Amino acid sequence: MFVAISVFVGSFLLFIFKEFHARGAGVENIIRDYHLPLIVFRIRTLFLKIISTIVAIGGGGSGGVQGPSVYIGGFIGGWIAEKFRVNYIERKTLILSGIAAVLSAIFRAPLGAIFYAIEVPYKRDFETKGIIPVVIGSIVGLLVSVFLNVGYDFEFPRLLLDYSSLLDPYMILLYVLFGLYIVLVSISFVYLDRLTYRLGEFIRKYIKLELIVVTMFSLMVSLIIFLMPTTYGTGISYVSHALSDFEETLAKLSIISLFVLIYAKMLATSLTIKSGASAGYFGPGIFIGALSGVMYYKILGLFGINAKDPLVFAYLGMAAFYGSISATPIGTSILITELTGNYFFILPSLLSSLLARELIINKTLYKSQRTTRLKNDIERLLESLLVISRHKPELLDEPISVITLPKPTIIDLEDTLDKTLVIILNSRSRVIPVRRNNNIIGVIDIRRINPTEILTKKRDSIKEYILETPIVKTNTTIKEIIDIFTRKNIDTIIVINELNEYQGILDMDTLQRHLLYLAWWLKNDEKPPRPKRS
Repeated sequence: MFVAISVFVGSFLLFIFKEFHARGAGVENIIRDYHLPLIVFRIRTLFLKIISTIVAIGGGGSGGVQGPSVYIGGFIGGWIAEKFRVNYIERKTLILSGIAAVLSAIFRAPLGAIFYAIEVPYKRDFETKGIIPVVIGSIVGLLVSVFLNVGYDFEFPRLLLDYSSLLDPYMILLYVLFGLYIVLVSISFVYLDRLTYRLGEFIRKYIKLELIVVTMFSLMVSLIIFLMPTTYGTGISYVSHALSDFEETLAKLSIISLFVLIYAKMLATSLTIKSGASAGYFGPGIFIGALSGVMYYKILGLFGINAKDPLVFAYLGMAAFYGSISATPIGTSILITELTGNYFFILPSLLSSLLARELIINKTLYKSQRTTRLKNDIERLLESLLVISRHKPELLDEPISVITLPKPTIIDLEDTLDKTLVIILNSRSRVIPVRRNNNIIGVIDIRRINPTEILTKKRDSIKEYILETPIVKTNTTIKEIIDIFTRKNIDTIIVINELNEYQGILDMDTLQRHLLYLAWWLKNDEKPPRPKRS
């Protein structure tokens, strides 16, 4: 019952003070704020996040400190950026430096903290522009941790295998197979986590009382931990002790017992975080990954495969599970090697983690992660957005109908290439909408067209040149449009009205001119004239 109370209080505390931005793990929100500078960082939010984390995790809720730590570090960096009124690029650098500093201090893993910080904003990329400040932040965080004697100091057993044994072809094949195996575990957790979220939304929709959701989820977490005490808390302490005394603990568990424990921890973690309490995925990820690795070792044993040391796959699981669900395989692999002290294990860890990440790439936990770094023109647009959000954020809630939209000529899908080329060559716009049965189905980008190639090959159809483009209505807000541009990393959107009639296109240049126009007036402390409606 104490666990239920702690999870309930941790969630209710943020709910009663309406600090919704601080609820849950926090990584999702801090990534979104890293890309979109829309939130005002308030000290009260930070304090309540810290208190909620202490209550929820200290009371035994199934969650880790890494998620709240990422949030707290990024939040402090963002708060400093707001106080000093720095530009968009410097703001992003401060957020990442804060993340690296706090992670390095908490886990005493400076190298892993650096790579995690520059890796977590993206699914397939790194943020390299501010690498030096991030390195400095990580070093300072470690020095503060050592000086004040704070942070975790877990004792994990060392691997007994030498480097050559770890990297023989036979073991490498097992690492590759393990990467495929951990994908199944990771995907099942992501779907379970989303299912838990949908359950909460379903209850809120029909009961419309947040306390019911929080109470139900808190009691369910308490019940799981009562039935399976090993799922209590973060799970890192249990794993470190269980691996140190492997023969007396994990070795005695059957494959079915391990399976039940893994999915019980998954459910307890999702319920804790989706209740709104402040807790992260990393600690439970170590528990789930380690036990998944031991289960893999036992499955190999059923087929008579000699896998040498079970600790190898326990550590592989710790790195590959969280590394894949968070799209941070390199940062997580390095962090695990620093946390466990098995530094020579980095290559097998990276192999399994990177393979798992590539297979799960579109099913990660954090939807706010962008696929790659943003284009330069999007970053310039976001710089204007930062100015507006500081001075007059309500301007971003205006519909895009306030913007004068370009309205290039429409091409029909059945039009010939000759006609298409004439329209393209005489158009002032970079993109030409394509219509089929009175519905816009996409655009043709002039930059992708080579007239000489078309005439030489004598193609008759324009279908292969059509690009799928998002279609929005005129009542869509500027804020929503910016989110679509940055999330999809595109530069053109088709606009229609409530009757589904074509109104024009909104490209990056048009939106950027509009925001620069507003930002110029606001920077000069003047009220911008009302833009003409299209």
